[in-house]
Amino acid sequence: MSDVLANWFVNWPQVHADPAVLLHPVGLLPITLFVLFVVASSPPLLRVMVRVPISGASVWEVGC
Repeated sequence: MSDVLANWFVNWPQVHADPAVLLHPVGLLPITLFVLFVVASSPPLLRVMVRVPISGASVWEVGC
């Protein structure tokens, strides 16, 4: 998250001057989309990980 914020901070003058910069395939767009994916997928992943025991038993053995 801090990496994305730093990238936006550094590149803001360029984005502000020309918003089409965001459409480049390399740069802020992929980084921002990746962070949105991580943030959106973290709650479901956390719910699944909380249900799995730490003892080493697989999910199939526990019956989740």
